[in-house]
Amino acid sequence: MSYFFPPRQSSQLDGHEIMATEIELLDRHRTVYRFKLEPGSYRHTIPKTATSVIVKQQKDEWEEEFKDEQRAYNRLKKLQGKVIPYFYGRGHFDGRPALVLSDVDGITLDELARSNYEVPEETLRSSLEEVFSEFSKHGALYRDQKLDNFLLCDGKGREKSRVMVVDLEQT
Repeated sequence: MSYFFPPRQSSQLDGHEIMATEIELLDRHRTVYRFKLEPGSYRHTIPKTATSVIVKQQKDEWEEEFKDEQRAYNRLKKLQGKVIPYFYGRGHFDGRPALVLSDVDGITLDELARSNYEVPEETLRSSLEEVFSEFSKHGALYRDQKLDNFLLCDGKGREKSRVMVVDLEQT
């Protein structure tokens, strides 16, 4: 279930204002939002081709986990865009510290398990093996292995389907 906020809100990214035409709360139990970016607005580190970003606020009393997640994105920079979202920087939204990440187009493995959408077992297996292999190559262990932290992203054009991992607080 999504929740929408009034248009023309903004977030701070490394001290720069990022304007949104629409802000969508992705889960009422989490502090994660999708910002539809205002066309032509200043983007700082966000690519001009991006139409939306994910803004993940720090949870109450989760200061260390928030810092850990930021460190994980910095440490795993080579995996960004491959098996984890791009990390654009740290900022603030609605008075709280926030991470600004690329918007990943996909379906969570939790949603996939409850849907009628069919994916070959080999596709899932090889995609998940690639994720964990990449983490291992970079000396990282992913501990938060809930199905809703893995997104199956359809391959576009010549790309094959792949799995992306979100929520690096416990990496």
